[in-house]
Amino acid sequence: MFSSCSSDCALTRLAPRVDQADGSSVDRNAARTLSDSVANDLLQDDKDAIQSRFEKVLRTSTTDKEFNSMLSQVFELYGKPLEFEFKQDELGSKTYSDGETRPMRKFWYAAKTTRYEKGSYFLIVEVIPDDGRLAVSSFSMVNFPSGAPPTLK
Repeated sequence: MFSSCSSDCALTRLAPRVDQADGSSVDRNAARTLSDSVANDLLQDDKDAIQSRFEKVLRTSTTDKEFNSMLSQVFELYGKPLEFEFKQDELGSKTYSDGETRPMRKFWYAAKTTRYEKGSYFLIVEVIPDDGRLAVSSFSMVNFPSGAPPTLK
């Protein structure tokens, strides 16, 4: 659901296999609206709204206490978010441990927090189709110790 990365691991571009659906089947505008809502919910510290936007498997397998604890750890590590600026979106697919593959859109935002200036860290929100609606499969904060790629500057 949430991950962080402070290495070049986030530089890997999404490259779906030919036999997998890519994110182009996910409506960009609707997915962007959902992603922007998550960013706004983070700014407002609206844990209930964030949790309600996750895919069904995460909503049903994570207790409120567990989710609130994870989100508190995010704020402790990166600071409270103050601003997000949309930078780009990518198409791809998400493969689950059971082999299921879903199309995905990944949205990137430059983040400003109480601990870091904007552009030091980036929020990533992944949106997938789930149970007849769009849902968030994960979000993460990442940085690039060697410098952000040009598309994120």
